[in-house]
This record gives sequence, structure tokens and C-alpha cells, in this order.
Amino acid sequence: MKKKILTGIVLCFMIIFIALSTSAYTVEVDTHGNITMSSFTLKGTKATGTVKTVSTLTGYTVSYQKIDLTKAEYDEIIAKTSEAERKTLIDDPVDEDWQTVDATKEIDNAELDFTGKTGDVYFVLWAKATNGTNTYYRYQIYTSTITATSGETEAPSKTDFSKKVISLEQGQDVRNYKLKISGVTPIEGHTYYYAIGDGTSIPEFSTSLEQLSYDKDKKVFYSKDISKYLELGKKQYIYVYESYLNEDSTAVNELVLPKTEIEKPTQKKYTDVFYATMISKLTDSANSRTQILFNTPWDKNTIRKVHIKVGKIDDQAILKDIQNKKETAFEDLLKYAKKTDGLYDKTLNSNSTGAAGGVLIEERDPLFAANKVQDGSYYFLYAVVEGEDGKYVETEGITLARATKLTSQTNSFSLFFYGSEDFTWDKEEEPVKNNQAKEEPKKDDTTIKGKLPQTGVSYIIISAIVVIAVVGTISYKKYKKYTV
Repeated sequence: MKKKILTGIVLCFMIIFIALSTSAYTVEVDTHGNITMSSFTLKGTKATGTVKTVSTLTGYTVSYQKIDLTKAEYDEIIAKTSEAERKTLIDDPVDEDWQTVDATKEIDNAELDFTGKTGDVYFVLWAKATNGTNTYYRYQIYTSTITATSGETEAPSKTDFSKKVISLEQGQDVRNYKLKISGVTPIEGHTYYYAIGDGTSIPEFSTSLEQLSYDKDKKVFYSKDISKYLELGKKQYIYVYESYLNEDSTAVNELVLPKTEIEKPTQKKYTDVFYATMISKLTDSANSRTQILFNTPWDKNTIRKVHIKVGKIDDQAILKDIQNKKETAFEDLLKYAKKTDGLYDKTLNSNSTGAAGGVLIEERDPLFAANKVQDGSYYFLYAVVEGEDGKYVETEGITLARATKLTSQTNSFSLFFYGSEDFTWDKEEEPVKNNQAKEEPKKDDTTIKGKLPQTGVSYIIISAIVVIAVVGTISYKKYKKYTV
């Protein structure tokens, strides 16, 4: 379906509502909201909107008229701060210029003619409702911009999605992702609905479907959060419907983007899987706190099964490889963790509602007894957000931490995780590069760039605690970034 329009006019109304007073008008202006006027939408060379009375008024005839203003007149009216000043600048409506509307129509019963107009326009729109005995008046001031192109043009009947580019945008809440569609120009007055599914059937159109929003500055469409689809194990597809009214006001709902696969985020590996990690019991009297959050799509209402395993690293070669940033070091640690018995090895239900999905455990006793922790030793954290037989995308991560025990506390310890400011290497074990002999001990620099995965961004909610003036007071700080 093609629309013929004499001028390609785009009309953007900015309605300015004026506080009304009845103190000094020639006509008495209604202050009780008996008359309402909507915004106006361009259809062809006409702008249509609605002028009507409230439902409690019956038997009234409704009319309207437009009085044009110059920019200077408009600016002078808007600059006035009182209605008494404005009334002297606005002309009364003219009796012979009233246009009567069909008061029974709920929408688009009034029409404004902008034929031949271009650029910025300013006007007062008066409305009147009368039953022969009582009469109500109301006005609103409008400004709009009309852009016209010379000659006759054809308006497209539907939006062209052939040059679309679909990508994902991760939110600050790292669980959340939006779809971003660029390369598509929307048509004024058209609405775009979308549905996402596993591709086994085409979703039916409904106005209850989610709508795409359009960012005019970035020139892209955005969906709402789609993490509940991205976390699923099956492939997911998007469908887009375009909804509009044709020339005879018949509703058209057309599938303009058929089944199109959504590319899920690349699975993160090793330490990048974690958004935050913390295992600590700061004092004998305080509760222990364990927080393991994941950097992966995760609907906030989904309860996932999370397998957590913590164990001691006795393989010095692996530690040395990690310290020297050997490319396969974390893969070797992953294999080691899977086959090694752990101090803690359980599957839990997720319960975190923070900025990422995961588990948060606050109990009197820590995950494992403090007497099983050796001060200065290194421990692995192996965690899996389980796929549950293909229902979800499985996410597997590995990292390590160094233990610190507080000598003044019997049952207290903290694990400082790799990448945090508090993580340190044994000063007697400096990195060995190539096959050179070990150098004299020197200050460790945990920000040396290498080829290992980046660590996650840390996240913690710190409870009120007693500050201990030794290493281990605060067991978790922001991660430093490592270069992949």
C-alpha cells in the first residue's frame, strides 16, 4: 500500500499547557476540565486530534478554531508569568470561524490544515462546548515544526529491515541484555512489536507484545531486557511486527522481520566468569559471608542450580604457571580442580538479587572449618551455573585465592581472590621467565600485563563489622583488570 502526499511533512507538536484563569477574559474560560484537547498527528496534509467534553456533560455541541500567531507573539505570551498579562495578548475566538466536531467520536474528530506551511508555526487552539444555556471555553497554545520537500513523493507502506544489524548491549546490571537493531529507519506513526521464541512456531500478533523503542540520536531500536531468553539452552529467534493504519483507517499488522536468530553472548572463561567473589569470616563472633556472582545473562526471577567447589592447590607448577601468566595455566587449574577433592563441594540454589546472579550465604559457620585453612596457602574456587539437561546455558568458571588467618581470632580467615588488591604471591616465589634462573626476591606487581583472561569487576555489600587492624580486615575489594 502506497500513500501519495503532496509534501513530505513531519509535524512534531510540543504542547504547552497554560494555567487558566477566569478573572478578566471577554469569554469565560473553563477551569474545571470540562473540555479536553489532545495532541495532533499528521495524516496527509492535515493534522488530526480530539476535542471533547468530559462524560458528565451531555447534550453539548463541541466546536474549535485555530488562531495563528507570529513567533514574536508566541514568545511574548509564553514570557508572561500571569494569566492577567496573557489575556491581553490572546485574541477572542471569532464567532463565524467555529468548526463543529462530532462529539460522539472518541478520537480524531478535529482537523487542522497546514497546507502550504513550512518551518516553525505557532497558534492558539480555542474550543467551545455549549448546550444553549451554558457555554464553556478553553484554549491551548501550540508550537510545531513543519518540514516540507518540494514535489510529490511516495511514503513507504512498511519499514525496510533488509539492512538491519542486530547486536546485544549489556547493562550495568551485568545479568541484563538488550537487543539493539541498527540500519533501519522507522516510519512516523508506525509501532513496532517484537516476540522472541525458540523458532518452532511464528508468534501471533498481539498488542500485548513488547514494543521496540527508537533512539533518534543513536538511530537504533532497543528491546527491553531479554536475559530470560539468553539464559535458555535452546537457540532463540526474534520476530518483529509493524502496526499502522492505512488510508481508510484499517489496521495493518505485518510481520516485517521474520524468524531471525539472536546471537547469544560469547561464553566467558576462567576468572572472567565471575562478577564478584568473597569467602570470609572476619571475627569469631561475626557471621561468615560467602558471595559468588556470575557475569552471565540471568533473569532476576530465575532460580538456577550453582555447583561450588573450594579446595587447596598443592600443585606448585600450576601456581608458578599462573604467576608467570602461561597461556594454559587456568585451563590446567580447571582440570586440577575437577579431579581434586575439595574442602567444600555442593550444589546450591541461587538466591542473589544484586547486580548479578549467583549465591549469597551468611551463616554463623563458614563453608568449611577455619582449622582446615592454612595461612598463606592458595585455594581454587571452581563454580558451575548448571545447564540442567540443556534447559539453560551452562557457565563454568575457575579462579584462585590466597588464605589469610587472623592470629588473634580462633575461627576467622579470609580468602583474597586473584585480581583483587589484597591478593599477593608468596614473596619467595617470583615469576620465572623463559628458562632463566630465579631472580632475587622483589616486590610483586600483580598488574603486569599478560595473556590471561581478565578478572571480573568486584561487587560487595559490606555489613557493619568491627574493623580489625590487620591484613584481612576487609576481605574483598575491587578487581584489577588484566589484559587478555
